[in-house]
Amino acid sequence: MRATWLLAMCWCAAAQVTIRTSTRLVNVDVLVTDRRTGVRVDSLKRDDFEVRDGGALVNITHYSSGGERERPFALVLLIELDNAIHPVLPNLKDKLERALRRLQPADRVAVILFDPHTFQMAQELTADRGEVLNALDRATGFRQQSAARQYSKFEALPNALLAGATHVRERLSGARCALVVIGSDFNVVSGKVVRSVAEHLLAGAASVSGLLKSDGQTNAAKFMVRAMTLPSMGSARADDTEYFSRQTGGEIAKVRNEDYAEALERVIGNTAHRYSLAFVPRTDADGKLHPLTVRVKAQGRRLQVIARRGYIDAH
Repeated sequence: MRATWLLAMCWCAAAQVTIRTSTRLVNVDVLVTDRRTGVRVDSLKRDDFEVRDGGALVNITHYSSGGERERPFALVLLIELDNAIHPVLPNLKDKLERALRRLQPADRVAVILFDPHTFQMAQELTADRGEVLNALDRATGFRQQSAARQYSKFEALPNALLAGATHVRERLSGARCALVVIGSDFNVVSGKVVRSVAEHLLAGAASVSGLLKSDGQTNAAKFMVRAMTLPSMGSARADDTEYFSRQTGGEIAKVRNEDYAEALERVIGNTAHRYSLAFVPRTDADGKLHPLTVRVKAQGRRLQVIARRGYIDAH
């Protein structure tokens, strides 16, 4: 009887053992719009998508639509200041208040203020929309108040993007991270710096979008930079925000006047409401950049699919 009792105890103990396994997943956030109207398409299902990892078709193991998120969402607003006093885009506070209504109540928002030489975290991640809007009032005297590091001209933004992505990773681990730049359409940064920052953003699965003020003067300046750097095979870039956006699956909206409220709402709304797909990578973690392609199987010609162009598997 005692032997039977001991055997039963051993069986119960063995039954309580939990075998834990870890699965490496690559998350891909996808925006789909109508090519003709630009309107976001929210009605697609898992089977409508096709994902290729390095050209090879992979199985989509996880799927959710914008309104049915499986992960928390964090938005970092990077607002450029003109002469370290006012946002480059005027009357931003009222328009931003309206645009933030596109977010879900639990979504977190942070604000980083920057100019060509430095940046400052004006508001850490919070679900309080009032605190986010109040951060804009802290722009006055930003340069004088800031004890932050001074960067070479125009290199503050790339470093601010890295700081924003790091802030989300440390404060809200596992969240979907979206960085939205609100500012001018002109930054001159060395190609080497831009590529390095893009790789770090891809490694952290952070997307970069932008609402950028564009005019004839900045377009002419960008053309001049391209002409000057052509012999050196593009040693500098004048469109770093657009480059980051293309690589990370973001969206760019360009505006020329003060009537940009609708564009701001669209960018923030499209950033927050995306399809989220995930798959198990085909190879072991190698720390290298793997190209990604995402497409919609049906009606592909009339739909535009925006997703990051690659991932770095460092796990």
